[in-house]
Amino acid sequence: MVCMYCYFIKKPEETEMGRWAVYVSFMGLGVFFITSLTHPQWSLLLLPFGILLVCSDEKRYINTGLWTDTIFSTGLLLAEVIYYSWVFNVKTGIYMMAGRFFYQGEKEAGYSIRDFLAEHMEDFPVEYLQLIGGSIFTAGILFFLYWEHPKTSRNGFAELEVSVESIIVVRFVLIMIAAAMLLRIAW
Repeated sequence: MVCMYCYFIKKPEETEMGRWAVYVSFMGLGVFFITSLTHPQWSLLLLPFGILLVCSDEKRYINTGLWTDTIFSTGLLLAEVIYYSWVFNVKTGIYMMAGRFFYQGEKEAGYSIRDFLAEHMEDFPVEYLQLIGGSIFTAGILFFLYWEHPKTSRNGFAELEVSVESIIVVRFVLIMIAAAMLLRIAW
């Protein structure tokens, strides 16, 4: 799909070639992540291309790009925490520096964030969180690809202006939720 897209688009101007190269690289990885089962470590491959795209935006559009990145990254992490429960478990956590301080030996090594969520959401099938996270990730990537497309006219998106403070607050809250769950599974 990406190769056909690149073949059929009109050759970009010389001044836009760098942005197009980064965009097509991100698009290739985005399509790969949407259509394939990926390991959590691979999500690091998306990071540099997404950040380069956001940083090459006009100043007034950077916050929307960061907000979209926050949304699709959260969706990807949620889907991977549920599917790859063996990665996000006590055994992995106790080998980290913070894990050595907080682990009291009460939970077995295979106890994971998925198990923690299943205990606290007894009436809700935890597997649905994987679908929800995957859907958020897919919608976020597709919007990000639309938003960061070099030919997208953003004149009609004045209401999408996002403040830096809201991005910081949302990321801080997400980090605190993740830290609380990690500490909870360690105790």
